[in-house]
Amino acid sequence: MARQAGRNLYNPQARRDTCSGNQGFLRCKEGSEPYFKEGNLQEWLFHYGALLPYPIQLVSSQTTRLINPPSPPWVKDPQLARKHRSEVLAFGKQVLGETFRDFIPLHTSSGRTGGIAFILPQAVNLGAKRNHRVYLKHMLVSEAADNVLPDWAFFVKCMIWTDELQPTASREHFYENVQLEQVREELGGTIRQELMRMAEYDPDRLQSIISLHALSMKALAVEDSSFYSIIHEWLPFESTFGTKPLGELKQQPPLYFTATLDEYRQITHVASAQSMLVVNGGYIYDAELLSLLPLIDPDVQTERLLPEDVSLSFTDITPQERLDYYESVRLADSVLQKFRCQVQLRRFKPEEIPVLYTLSQESAQWRVMEATKEVSTDALSSVLGSLGATLKDAAYATLYFNLNNPVIERAFHPAHKAMLPSIIEMLYCNALMMGHYPMNRQETALLNKGIIQFIDWGMTASHTTGGDE
Repeated sequence: MARQAGRNLYNPQARRDTCSGNQGFLRCKEGSEPYFKEGNLQEWLFHYGALLPYPIQLVSSQTTRLINPPSPPWVKDPQLARKHRSEVLAFGKQVLGETFRDFIPLHTSSGRTGGIAFILPQAVNLGAKRNHRVYLKHMLVSEAADNVLPDWAFFVKCMIWTDELQPTASREHFYENVQLEQVREELGGTIRQELMRMAEYDPDRLQSIISLHALSMKALAVEDSSFYSIIHEWLPFESTFGTKPLGELKQQPPLYFTATLDEYRQITHVASAQSMLVVNGGYIYDAELLSLLPLIDPDVQTERLLPEDVSLSFTDITPQERLDYYESVRLADSVLQKFRCQVQLRRFKPEEIPVLYTLSQESAQWRVMEATKEVSTDALSSVLGSLGATLKDAAYATLYFNLNNPVIERAFHPAHKAMLPSIIEMLYCNALMMGHYPMNRQETALLNKGIIQFIDWGMTASHTTGGDE
């Protein structure tokens, strides 16, 4: 049978008698039988030929099955997909294996490339691998094409069909040439325009997408100011008033924001207690977008807030308190001198916060250099030491002690002068940990020493009083 079939393959008359095209015959090797099972063949034929414009039939001894349905009208004109929503979503699930709730039609001006961008139903990481399915002349050539859309479009998974892109030898990607760059730009423009259309005609739909894929929207907004101006009100930002859309946050001018996550962590408790709105700009794109906001909305004022700026809202102590605590403050200053930190006695809310550590820009740079020196070679440490010397005079941090806190009030009382140095050191270490600052070796050793010392004092006091006090 196989030999006869082989003769037919090379007999022109036989080909004309059997079909109008060519025939090919595959002979099964021993051990490869699963590849010829009907179910597997049906799955693979659909996998590669689902978009072919002519019917594919799988004929077995018992049945004849149509593999691919007639090509739907939205393949020729993707913009028709909006009128066939349920059909497109069902097809996306069948081909891509995921359940989608929304999509965006893709097309180019030439009409030679089109597709469907399915909105992923879950948030994805910025570094997530982007795998799009691309059909060249309606035949699947790649399931892992990651260079056919702009980098910011990582919130969609696409089916794309084209007859103008050139695949690489591995057929997993496409050659980076002028044609691909133009197609990528046009497909990205299609997604951008659809999102802008949603902002005007279907804001609930846009808000649903932003709630899942805010990072993608922010990445695009940074690149495109016109897009930012249209959708900025729906973009969520973390603030001392909770995570809220920018349209709501900008109603309370001026809009203060921090440029780093560490800065936000330093001031969030104090700012919240004083009902001060501060937006966290420490996440990727956030600070840049907040800085650009006045350009797209001139009625909004934004201002970067530094941790030391929050101290302006602190209440100063009275002249009599300054006199009463003068010696204690001098002692505390001398204790923290080795850490290039100065002490300020203030009153602020909430009273539960005993201390607040703030860094100037110079002090922050100096701390980074000192930490790097600890793990660097001698040569690099010498270089860093020279660089740090230029910052050293200005590199002073400030440790604010909250006199509203009962423990602080007792600690600075002259009666506790002997214990004050250890108390200051422990509160300094506590402030570093609360502000999420990395501690150097000297500070870690100080924390360990202080814990042991306070445990010893506690056990000594318990022994003296018999554990009654």
